[in-house]
Amino acid sequence: MFSTYRDVQCAALCAAILVYALWGEPTPPAFGWPEILVGVLLTAAVGLRSFARAVTPVRGDAHPFWFRAGQFFLLYGLSVPLVGAVIAGASPGNIVRDIVPFLFMLLPVFMVDTVRDRVRWHFIVTACVVVLGVIFAARVVAPLALASSGMDHAAQLGMNLSGQDPRRLANAPSVLFAAMALLGAAGWIITRRINANAMISAAILSGVALIPLAAMALVLQRASLGLLALGLAFWIAIGIVKKPRRMVVPLLGLAVLCLMVWAPLADVVAGLAHKNVMVGANMRWQEAAAVRDALHGIGAILFGNGWGATVQSPAVGDSIVTFTHNLGTTLWLKSGLIGVGLGLAYFGGLALALIRFLPIHPILVVALGAPMVIDYLLYASFKSLDFGLILLLAALYSARTAAVSPGGQPGNPVVFKTIPNNADFK
Repeated sequence: MFSTYRDVQCAALCAAILVYALWGEPTPPAFGWPEILVGVLLTAAVGLRSFARAVTPVRGDAHPFWFRAGQFFLLYGLSVPLVGAVIAGASPGNIVRDIVPFLFMLLPVFMVDTVRDRVRWHFIVTACVVVLGVIFAARVVAPLALASSGMDHAAQLGMNLSGQDPRRLANAPSVLFAAMALLGAAGWIITRRINANAMISAAILSGVALIPLAAMALVLQRASLGLLALGLAFWIAIGIVKKPRRMVVPLLGLAVLCLMVWAPLADVVAGLAHKNVMVGANMRWQEAAAVRDALHGIGAILFGNGWGATVQSPAVGDSIVTFTHNLGTTLWLKSGLIGVGLGLAYFGGLALALIRFLPIHPILVVALGAPMVIDYLLYASFKSLDFGLILLLAALYSARTAAVSPGGQPGNPVVFKTIPNNADFK
């Protein structure tokens, strides 16, 4: 397992994920011992050599487009917005709280060369991210379950009993990814074979998937639940077109699952409809206008106000905050249109690379793509380590398209063993 230094780096990454899952939170109000320990482990995972490689521009086609774009994005982010922050007199705390998430976003640039050739670690890292999502979700729903058992100290586990989620754990991209990956894996298992082991495995995976589903439903995450429903519909459509007979059992299983949660499901749908009427688009367009108004002069428009810059956001009751709910407007505020362009090249390049993997692993691509869409456009959870981990998985699996033959067969063993390849739908 630990035959090389790169194996040690991969192990440090997994250890950081598990510490983060158990004691961390996506956007902590301050840096405590969990954040420090995660930082130390991530530093060990990246290492000096990988960091040096990340900041050294590469030539030719040795690396994909998104990697080269990410290098320029990294170098720009560590220079121009940092100088802008110093000139603007931004508080050191706000600067750090912007730079750390920025480095998380570049996790694929730092880590992809380390993990890419370690095929066994692809599955291990993926499993760790799924576990992260399940644990975050459990920290949201556990207090409610414990309270129903008469345990008054349940609120200490991470949320109050009114159903709120002050640590925004349910917003984490890993929660949606875990739910979709587990449900997709359960469906795939019972499309391949119908026996006792397959049924038990699918039932266990579906049962575990209910934990992140419950967390998202508890806080009425409209985008997450909506994209999950669209993802399920997409997978079902693929299965019906490719192999309709194999879809009978998965559809029956999905129907049984819906019947089991029918009462709370109806309440969730009603709650989502009410929330949609009450808050609509959550003032996202007004928030973008506020960012525009905060940028004075052509210099600020092109280069931004620097890390640590603030904006009076109508999306949070006109409070002065250091973020927006859209990755593009946040980059515009901090790094200007130049930063937005570099970010578009990097994030868009990753998305396109992942889409090319769709014919090979449709379940994995949709499970990764859904939180990427949300973090790009709708939520501020792009400031979390989860976002960087989702991007890292997208980079790892999109790199495997180079090993796929023209007939669509993977050139390497299946990595996520519960995720199908294209041949399974033929």
